[in-house]
Amino acid sequence: MEDSSGCSSTITSKAWTAVGLETFVPCRLPDYYDQKLRAKEVTYCEMWYIPTDALLAMCDVAIQLRCAHAATQLLGSDTSRLALASALRTCPCFAGVSEAAITAVAQALQARVYWAGDTIVASKRSPRTGILVVAGMVFVHSDKKTPPQRLCTGQSRYFCECFVKMALEESVVSQSNSIVLHGSPGIILELMEELKPASDDIKIMLDSAQEYVNGRYGTGASDLSKAQNAAAERVRDFKRRCAEAASTTSPPGSNTDTLALLENELLVSLTL
Repeated sequence: MEDSSGCSSTITSKAWTAVGLETFVPCRLPDYYDQKLRAKEVTYCEMWYIPTDALLAMCDVAIQLRCAHAATQLLGSDTSRLALASALRTCPCFAGVSEAAITAVAQALQARVYWAGDTIVASKRSPRTGILVVAGMVFVHSDKKTPPQRLCTGQSRYFCECFVKMALEESVVSQSNSIVLHGSPGIILELMEELKPASDDIKIMLDSAQEYVNGRYGTGASDLSKAQNAAAERVRDFKRRCAEAASTTSPPGSNTDTLALLENELLVSLTL
């Protein structure tokens, strides 16, 4: 609270630091990233609020989980008021796609509420979704013993990694109560496939994601690349075995037909 010498006082609070009066800390998405709410009195009034730290101290883990789940349901996926296009384009896989594709990606995002100390993205595995922080203090903790890095609001991360199944060497942890938007590859692809007229946005997105991962982590580092390389090696091994058995009584061309069939099956399995 900031007292003034005049007839009014100004009360300022960040949206995730307290709960209480609905007009003071409304239960809704911010109008912009990391919004700070302000209430100004015009006459004498009394108001109260509960610091979230004090609220959490009174709740066990089960209650905290139920509260976070309820808050997530209240937020839903209403992200229409947020300016997401410029934020999404900071991610390499979305930089070259059309505006219609960006709109589809924004529609696929779903909001989730986290308590302080919650892990948003785990290390040693590929992320299931890309993330975009809307509000709160969120930090990236590297496995390489480097200092934690603040993940700025409005910055999209890990969409490339989740598209190509790249295991991370870092985790993302919420330091305060936070709101994070998640984008699942399956939902994103489903909405982009419905775009009319049809475009090359999906190919551009996936190619850009693979190019980014190859440049940052090294060629062949992702789980998808490893699967593709293993499949290619199996095809080469089959070709060698077919060449060694070419002197059998099999009709000419049967080995070629079998090889072509195997290659097609492997390629189809990789695209599923």
